[in-house]
Amino acid sequence: MPLKIGSGYLSRHITVDCLIFSRRLITTTRNRILTQMHPLRMTAGQSLSGASEDKEMRHTVSHRNTTPSQAPSQSKKPINLLRGWPAASLLPAESLRIASQTALSDPAIWSPGLEYGPDPGYQPLREALARWLGRFYRDVIPAPAGSGTSDESPQPRAATGGKEEDEANRITITGGASQSLACLLQSFTDPARTLAVWLVAPCYFLACPIFADAGFAGRMRAVPEDDEGVDVTVLEREMCALEKEMQDKADRGESGLGLGSGYKEAGPHRKIYRHVVYCVPSFSNPSGCTMTLARRWALVDLARRHDALVVCDDVYDMLQWRVQVPATTTTSTPSSTLSSSQPSPSPQNLDFHKAILPRVVDLDLAAARSPHDPAGKHFGHVVSNGSFSKLVGPGVRTGWTYSTADFAFGTSQTGSTRSGGAASQLAATIVCQLLPPPPPQSSSQPGSGSTSRDEVVQEATRGKGVERKNGKDGEEQVEEKEERECLLDIHIRHTLLPSYSRRHATLLRAARATLVPLGVRVHEASLRGRDDVFGGYFLWMTLPASSDALGSKDDSNISNNNSSSSGSGDSGSGSGSGSGNGSGGSGDNGGGKPWPTAQAIAERCRADEALMIGNGELFAVHGDEAAARFERGMRLCFAWEDEADLVDGVERLGRVIRAMLEEGPKGWAARRGDGDGDGDVGAAK
Repeated sequence: MPLKIGSGYLSRHITVDCLIFSRRLITTTRNRILTQMHPLRMTAGQSLSGASEDKEMRHTVSHRNTTPSQAPSQSKKPINLLRGWPAASLLPAESLRIASQTALSDPAIWSPGLEYGPDPGYQPLREALARWLGRFYRDVIPAPAGSGTSDESPQPRAATGGKEEDEANRITITGGASQSLACLLQSFTDPARTLAVWLVAPCYFLACPIFADAGFAGRMRAVPEDDEGVDVTVLEREMCALEKEMQDKADRGESGLGLGSGYKEAGPHRKIYRHVVYCVPSFSNPSGCTMTLARRWALVDLARRHDALVVCDDVYDMLQWRVQVPATTTTSTPSSTLSSSQPSPSPQNLDFHKAILPRVVDLDLAAARSPHDPAGKHFGHVVSNGSFSKLVGPGVRTGWTYSTADFAFGTSQTGSTRSGGAASQLAATIVCQLLPPPPPQSSSQPGSGSTSRDEVVQEATRGKGVERKNGKDGEEQVEEKEERECLLDIHIRHTLLPSYSRRHATLLRAARATLVPLGVRVHEASLRGRDDVFGGYFLWMTLPASSDALGSKDDSNISNNNSSSSGSGDSGSGSGSGSGNGSGGSGDNGGGKPWPTAQAIAERCRADEALMIGNGELFAVHGDEAAARFERGMRLCFAWEDEADLVDGVERLGRVIRAMLEEGPKGWAARRGDGDGDGDVGAAK
C-alpha cells in the first residue's frame, strides 16, 4: 500500500521533524546574532542604543512643525546628549545572566526571592553591601565623637566603625533612588509640619515631581552652589527667615504651616523633620560639582541645628577617574579648600578605586546624637541614597539607604513597604551575587558557590589585564592582594571607568576645539583644588552673557561668587555651578553679537541637527525658578553615545550656535518653537 504524504503516521512524523528542524534553525540563527552582539565581546564604548534612540528621535522629529530649512535634520543620525543613561554596551548582561542562573537554581535563594521580602530588605544583600561599602569608604570615614578626635579635625580610620551586623542594620534595600526618595518623604516629612524642601540648584529636576507628590508643590526652594558645593550661608539665611516668619505667625495666634499637629503620626519608629535638603554631593547632576569636605561639615552642622534631613543622592561616588585631558587653566587654589584641616592626597597617591571624600552621612554619624533626636533614639540628620542604576543597570531597580540604625528601621516601616515587603526582592537576590561573599571563616550565604562566580570572573576580565594565578587543583583565580575583587568591582574598574574616562576626554577635547572659541565656558573640574579628578555622567557649560538674548531675564538675583573671564567658574549659569576651573570665556564671544538662550539653541538643535542637549532651564527648581535661573547653562552627557557621536554632536552644536549668532534675534524669533519644546525630558535621567 503506497504511503500518502498528506495523511497518516508518516505525515505526522514528517511534520513534527520539520517543526523541530525549523525551531533549531531559528535558535541557531538567534544565538549567532546574540554572540556577535554580546556586550562582553564588544569593545567598551560601542553602543547598542541605536534602535531605541532612533525611535525616540523619529518621534520628536515627526511631531514638530517642519519648514523647508528643517528637512535635512530628518535624514541625519539622531544624537542624544541629553539622555543620562549608560550605553547598552556597558551593561553587564553576562554577569547578570550567571547571577540570575545562580539565584534561580538554588531553592535557598529563589524561595525567599519570590516571596514577600522582609521590610528592611534581603538580608544577604544588606550584609554584602556593608562589606562592599566598607571597603570603598573606610579610609576616609572620620572617627566618632568622643574618640578623642574633634569634628574639626577628622582622621581616617581603618574600618567602618562597627561589626558587620551593625553596619548591615544601617542599610535598607530599596527600589532605586527615586522610589527610595518617595518612601523617605512618606515616613519622615509632613506637609503641615515640614516647612520647605531645599534643593541645590541647578538640580536633578526629575526629583521635583517626587517632592510635589509628597505635598511640597510650591514649597521647593532653590539654593545656589559655587565651586565648593551648596552655599551653606545662603541656605541658613533663608532657613532662618522662613522659621522667623512661621514663629511670627504663631506669636500672633495665627494658624498655618508648621503650627499645627500635622497630618501624620510619626509613632515610636520615625520622626518628622522641620526641613529637607536635597543634594548630589559627588559629581552632581547636572553641574558635575563635588562638595568639598569643609562644605560637607558645614552642611551637617546646619542640619543638626535646624532639624533638617539631608537626603544625599550618592549614586555617582564610585564613578571617578583621573582626568586624561590637562586643564587649560590652573587656579591658585590651596589644597586646604578640601578641608579646614586635612590635606588632600597627592595625585600620585590617589586611589580612584577608593572614596576621595567621606559621605555626608559619615560625618553626621561621627557627630553622634543631636538635640532633636527623641529620647532613646538616634535618627540622625543625613541619609545616603544609593542605587545600582548607574553601576549595574537602571532596569534592575534596586538600591539602598545608609543611615543610623534607628533611621533605617523607620524607613523600613513605610506603609507600602510594610504591606508589600522591601522593593525589588527578586532583583536583590540576583544583584547580591555580584557583591563580595562572606569571608571563608564565616557561614556562607546561599548561592555564593565559587563555580558560577569564577565563570563570570573569567569572562568579565578576559583581555582586560587582570592578573591571574593558579589556585588549588590548578584552577584559575583572579590575583588577590588585599581583598578579592567582586564581580561588581571588576565591572566598574575594567569596563565602566575606562570607558567613561575616554568618553569624558573625547567630549572635553571636542568642546575645547569647537565651542570654547565661540565663547562658551566649559566647567572642567569636579572638585575644587583637584583639577585631576572628574566623575559622573555630565559636562556643564555656560554661554556668554547677553542682555539681548531671546527670552532673557534679569540675572541680578543670582550669586556671583566665582565669575571671571579667564575660566574661574561662571555663576551666570545660575550660581557659579560646576568647577573652579574651566576653559572658555575669553573667546570671540560671537564677535560681540547678542546670544540666544540655551533653550533656544536646544530647540534649534532638535529641529536642524537631530541633536538633543540639556538646556539649563530644565534644571531649575520647580516653583522657584526666579531664585536661580540657568538660561545660559547647558548639560551634555557622555555616558550614552559612542565616542564618535560625541564629537559629531558637539560639531552640530557648534554649527547651530554659529548660525544663530549670524541670524540675530530677529532670526531666532522667526524660528521660535521649531524644536517642539523640551522634547523628551525623561531622557534627562
